[in-house]
Amino acid sequence: MKGSAIFITYYSIPADFKISTAEAIHQLNTSNKYNQVSEVYGQMVQKEYPSFSGRMAQVLPNVTITDLKSYIQIVKNYGIAFNYTLNPSCTGNVEFTRKGVESIIELIKVLADIGVSSITVSSPSILELVKFVDCDMEIKASAICNIQSLEKAQFYEREGCKRLVLDPDSNRNFSLIRI
Repeated sequence: MKGSAIFITYYSIPADFKISTAEAIHQLNTSNKYNQVSEVYGQMVQKEYPSFSGRMAQVLPNVTITDLKSYIQIVKNYGIAFNYTLNPSCTGNVEFTRKGVESIIELIKVLADIGVSSITVSSPSILELVKFVDCDMEIKASAICNIQSLEKAQFYEREGCKRLVLDPDSNRNFSLIRI
């Protein structure tokens, strides 16, 4: 068909950190060029690093830094990026303490060193810490940021976020999205 556009749909899906799932995703990507899993996301739960998440730690897979590094290398070999979710709805203000800031900065540096492609944040304070580290990870704004207006979207864009996830109550507000 002359002049018709071909669209590829890209998906970002949660990681279960299983090699068999990474292999299955690779098989799906290989067999269907119009629907691609381009990214998996998740985080580790480990005492020496802040375990900030938008989900309860009890429901997250028990992943260590060693597990995470290995998994990232596997998915990268399949051409799939890894997005680390550092997106708690509440941190108990730990990111405003010296110890908390040092701990979060250390985590961000480790994530950059092991090959994390992007990092999803849920607040301006954590966003500032990622920017402070000045690593090569793309920054994304989480749905937890409550982006429900053009002004808030522009704020996160100005601050360096390359992807904005709208508030779940706004993602069907087509007049907002059109802007």
